[in-house]
Amino acid sequence: MSDNNKDFARKFAGLFHEAPSEETPIYSELQHITQRYHFVETVATGGMKTITKVFDQSTSRHVAMAELLPDIDSTFNELFLKEARLTALLEHPNIISIHDIGVNEDARPFFTMDLKEGNSLQDILRRLKQQDQHYVNAYPLHELLSIFLKVCDAVSFAHSRGIIHLDLKPANIQVGRFGEVLVCDWGLGKILNQHETQDFEEILLNTDLLNHVTQRNSVMGTPGYMAPEQTEKGHSLDDSSDIFALGCILYSLLCLKAPFSGSTEEVLEKTRKGEIIKPDNDLGRLIPESLIAVVNRAMKSDKNQRYSSVGQIKLDVQKYLSGFSTEAEEASLMKELHLLIKRNKAEALTCMAALIIIFSLCFYFIGALKAQVDVAKNETTKAEEAAHNLQIEKDKSDQLLQESQDLLKRLTQNFLSESELNSKTFIYEYPLKSLNKTLNNARELLKIDPENTNARHHLIFSLFLMQRFDELNALPFQEYKVLRELSKKYVDAPRDPIGLIKVNSLANLIADLRNKFKYDYSVALRLIAYDNKVRGNANYYSQAVVEILKMINPSWDKKGFNYSYREQRLVISSKSIEFLKSPEYYASGKTPVSFLNIVSLKITGTSIKDISELDGLKISILDISYSDIINLDKLYKIRSLKKLIIHKGQFPQKQIKKIKESINVEII
Repeated sequence: MSDNNKDFARKFAGLFHEAPSEETPIYSELQHITQRYHFVETVATGGMKTITKVFDQSTSRHVAMAELLPDIDSTFNELFLKEARLTALLEHPNIISIHDIGVNEDARPFFTMDLKEGNSLQDILRRLKQQDQHYVNAYPLHELLSIFLKVCDAVSFAHSRGIIHLDLKPANIQVGRFGEVLVCDWGLGKILNQHETQDFEEILLNTDLLNHVTQRNSVMGTPGYMAPEQTEKGHSLDDSSDIFALGCILYSLLCLKAPFSGSTEEVLEKTRKGEIIKPDNDLGRLIPESLIAVVNRAMKSDKNQRYSSVGQIKLDVQKYLSGFSTEAEEASLMKELHLLIKRNKAEALTCMAALIIIFSLCFYFIGALKAQVDVAKNETTKAEEAAHNLQIEKDKSDQLLQESQDLLKRLTQNFLSESELNSKTFIYEYPLKSLNKTLNNARELLKIDPENTNARHHLIFSLFLMQRFDELNALPFQEYKVLRELSKKYVDAPRDPIGLIKVNSLANLIADLRNKFKYDYSVALRLIAYDNKVRGNANYYSQAVVEILKMINPSWDKKGFNYSYREQRLVISSKSIEFLKSPEYYASGKTPVSFLNIVSLKITGTSIKDISELDGLKISILDISYSDIINLDKLYKIRSLKKLIIHKGQFPQKQIKKIKESINVEII
């Protein structure tokens, strides 16, 4: 610290400290500290948190403090603290250090860490691309590779502790003025072979929170530096995901740009396909083929073909810096000889002179023997060529067979993944696009593999949900007897001009589905989702909604359900109604009531106990007086709510005070 900075620190501390004792100044100073951290300035503000420079009175130094932004939901407190705990586990010279973790007086979590000085690697690459001469002189290729090796040391250390980063990129690497290299932002880090990340994954599957987080670009990683397995749900993540990101960073060091370009969706698709931008030296920079080979191996789409550890990619880069060939490039004998000569120029010149003399002496004798050898060699060559050609033809045939089998396997896997996502998730937001895509994929796959049971399953379900019963009845296979019987029953049902069966027929169809097979609720909900999207009118689904609610409330006699589409009001008053959506794991979590056009909901007299049954409803008025609901913790999930009606004594005053000020609470 400079003298000016030290003087400033002493003056700043004096504003908050009483005069210390002359005999024990430090002890006395610590006794009088009432507020440890004092704000100095804001350093950066990201998607979820803000970083400020604060003065730590206990240690008399400046540190960086991270806090969640005020508008971030408290649900993310645990994730925020998880980042701090995870980073604190990693004590390494190239990983940023955590000093303190706590909760401030506003009940917001915070943690303090080293105050980073210098530039991020991203800033350095940007300046190099702009041909900033100071940065060009300060960061030649060997200096950038030295930084990369330190990043490898940090990541390798984390992996040895069973921790992966999952968001490695130049922006998360800090380079100091004196050669310090720090790997930062371990917020997406994961501890391998432990279950403590389960809550994080469950939060990512929550629709409201996911929308909130992805808008801030703070979940799942950074497009352009994420491994293919990070771009889709359901894939296991391990050390190889970080190795892919290290390959992306090495590419950026060589080419001064990210390995993928385009919109976010295009970058993710190119990542899955491995379509890396071809390296070029349009800036006049040296791009060694040896290091490009390292990049290509580290960024393999199949993680089993990547380096098996960070130590291996580091060793290959060190080999390049030492003048040796890298393992990834599989150098030819000539390349190895060239590198050997380059490393040992003096010795190579001596050997070259000796070889010239030796070859000159041997040339005469070789010429004499060559004629005799050629005769025997020609005969041997003819036999070998015949055998070789036969083997080539066999290898080609085997290769074509294997490629065909691999292609069919990949098509099947891609179809299943996309169809499951469309039919279970996207159908509720984009039913037309999802079902048409699944239907087309199923038909294409059946052309290749007519016996594929998964393709048949998706074809039958898609036609049933789209009410194309005539096409379903014409299929040559006999799976799903229940759906086929219902298709035959309703194939001649009256239809509206848009091609859908009448709304009352839809309600009867849902009633016929009930208790016929395990997933009756899920199929009924998708039926009404598609019908609602095509029909575009939510005022006529009350009877269909009643039939679906009957599936999850089997003892209900269908009474006590009064819906007025003119008043946009729904009153449910039957004690037999306990659920508004299915509690089963395979259900979507969506309530059928959401398909009615309502702004007011009254559930007085029902057996509904959990207010989360109302998740996703866009209502302004909610009457839960004289109901079984006793907890309002999840009321915030009904985002559009303006008025809440309860009865006197229904909830403790402490709970009522927690309700947002924007919600008018009426007590009757």
